[in-house]
Amino acid sequence: MAEEAKYARERHQKWTLPNDGSAERWFERLGDKVEMHHSHRTAQGSESGGTGAWDRCAQHGCLGEALGPSGCCIAHTDAGQRSSYLSSFPGANRMLSLRGVAVSQQLWDEIVSSSAFAGGIPQVPMTFAGSEINAAIRLDDRTLVHWIDFTGADVFAHMEMRRCKFLAGLSARHAFFNGGALNCTGSTFEEDVDISYSRTEKVTHGFEGCVFSRDLNADGIGGAIHLNKADIHGAFMCRHATATLIMNGSHVRGGIDFAHSEFNGLHGEGIVVESANRLGPCKVSHLTLPRSTFGTRVHIDVESNQMDLTGSSLKAGGLIEIASGSLQLNQVSLGGPLRVTGRVGTALVPKVKGLLNADAGQMSFARVDMTQCSFYGAHGLGSVDIESNVLFSVSPWWAGGRRYIVDELAWRENAGRLNRYGWSAAAARFHVGSQPPQPRKFEPPKVHLRPLDAAQVAVIYRDLRRSLEGKSDMPGAADFYYGEMEMRRWSKQGPLLDRLMATAYWLASGYGLRPMRALVWWALAVVTGAFAMGPAGFFEGVWSAERGLLFALRASLPGIATLEKLTTLGQGVETALRVIGPLLLALFVLALRARVMRKPSE
Repeated sequence: MAEEAKYARERHQKWTLPNDGSAERWFERLGDKVEMHHSHRTAQGSESGGTGAWDRCAQHGCLGEALGPSGCCIAHTDAGQRSSYLSSFPGANRMLSLRGVAVSQQLWDEIVSSSAFAGGIPQVPMTFAGSEINAAIRLDDRTLVHWIDFTGADVFAHMEMRRCKFLAGLSARHAFFNGGALNCTGSTFEEDVDISYSRTEKVTHGFEGCVFSRDLNADGIGGAIHLNKADIHGAFMCRHATATLIMNGSHVRGGIDFAHSEFNGLHGEGIVVESANRLGPCKVSHLTLPRSTFGTRVHIDVESNQMDLTGSSLKAGGLIEIASGSLQLNQVSLGGPLRVTGRVGTALVPKVKGLLNADAGQMSFARVDMTQCSFYGAHGLGSVDIESNVLFSVSPWWAGGRRYIVDELAWRENAGRLNRYGWSAAAARFHVGSQPPQPRKFEPPKVHLRPLDAAQVAVIYRDLRRSLEGKSDMPGAADFYYGEMEMRRWSKQGPLLDRLMATAYWLASGYGLRPMRALVWWALAVVTGAFAMGPAGFFEGVWSAERGLLFALRASLPGIATLEKLTTLGQGVETALRVIGPLLLALFVLALRARVMRKPSE
């Protein structure tokens, strides 16, 4: 029991990390010594560390470091001994140690007034490892030559070091900021900054406008961190974190590593990432990166409810692998090919919401849902790559039972009751108008579509058809060809004769894509011809249904003689069948070929 008590953990804190990981921090009394320990465990490995042992304060229950003969820490020693200790600074190779000490505002004010400080600037390195900080620490507009260490500290009051220049390192590993924030707005860091496995509660780390000459390590952090307009010259690491990260207007010149993190939100409007080649794998509730810039080819691998890349520039292209949620690609510009794909092995299919004014010609899509994606205004649709596992909505059977794009709904909403019939359920999810819809309480937001006319939609279908035909996917292109012809048939901009011919083509064979329709018309032509012969069609003999059908069948097949003497009426029926029959059979063969053909016609 004595041995167990000897190594009992004090001020032990443990918190969870993503993917069943954990991090913890604790103190151990070793007789008249104290050690602080910290560790973390993830699926990728584990690591532990701590401080060396220090002499424990003689005050009961205090874990602070004792100062020499008195046996008490700086907080519990008498005023004379504290003054003598502080007046000994600066000294050669010495640091101001506040390890394990409860730092009150009175104590901190005494330290700042001592020779350990000059002009409000620390003259020696300072360690607050394991301290309980209840003092408001303010070091604004200072040049800090020596390092400061807050490893394992509990911070209950704000620490402000704004517009400072840190010539040495700053560390706050495994620290707990509960009601007190670390605010370094506008500061410059010449050495590494390490806040890994720290946590915030009720407060946010503030690094807005900071310049990091080397690395920023935020692995395993919990809470929120603001990095708006920060300039990070080294790497930015934020692995295994459970945090909200705000980086609007930031510039990251080194690498980024967000692997295995779970972000409540990751906001980087206007962020510039020069050399990072991977973002993820991680989970993000809302990934907002509008007008962002990626200088190298990047692999974005996330699981997110919403991803917004509106106006972003991927200068070398890349790969977006998204497990679920929605993706906005309006106005995306590319300097290389970009592949957008759902994650293999998951049942959820992510939705692509928009490609307005985007460089779609260098994009390829696989395992995504494009039922809500408007293609209007996208560039290079004639060369976009859409794989067969991409989902589109299916029209009512009387409209061809085909895949269609939502731009057609934008036309149908303003095209009259006849063209809207049967499409109302699909159109209910969208708002067609020049302005976005006003949000309504307790109703899911509607997708905004711009009003289009039939000719505009026909152009979109034509470009999508050409892209699939160029990849020898003729069955896949068939639905888009059907949609193109439908829009041409309903367009009021073309000649009336062209629209009449398109209507006839649609009636006869569904634009050469519905073989059964042509076959049914051929069968009706044969039956009609058989009964049209009637009593007056044959020159000799008696008409019967069997004789009429056999005659009409032979007449409708090219190259087969009828072998009957006919009256003038019969000759007229035969002539009509000789024209209509082969034409409908040809349309049947053409439509059948279109359903199974794999290579476009030369």
